[in-house]
Amino acid sequence: MRKRWTDERVDDLVGNIDRRFDAVDRRFDRVEGDLKELRQLVYYLWGSMLVGFLVVIATVLLGHG
Repeated sequence: MRKRWTDERVDDLVGNIDRRFDAVDRRFDRVEGDLKELRQLVYYLWGSMLVGFLVVIATVLLGHG
């Protein structure tokens, strides 16, 4: 037996697909925000590490001078 696709049934299907894509969009937005925060954290850590290395190098150079 073949089922008939009524307009209402097609509309329900399209609405369900739209809701699922909206959920995926929200997840991607959240992942994008998380990646932005992670990128900022890496920059802060890299900058702190660079300053630390420069201080160590300056200390070694000035200590033996």
